[in-house]
Amino acid sequence: MKRTLAEHVAFLMLSAALAVGAWAVTGRAACSVTAPYQFPVQPGTPEWVELSANARRAACRLPAG
Repeated sequence: MKRTLAEHVAFLMLSAALAVGAWAVTGRAACSVTAPYQFPVQPGTPEWVELSANARRAACRLPAG
């Protein structure tokens, strides 16, 4: 199957756009973490056993910000 000039140009433009997009994000870190977050309640602790299923899910969420 023979490809047209328009198909080749479209492929090259898409490839270039993907390459530029990948280059733009590779040098940046999403965030700089200096210390891991300490969750107030952790699995295996006595406090964890006391929590309901919904409270356990909520305890595993990261705080906003």
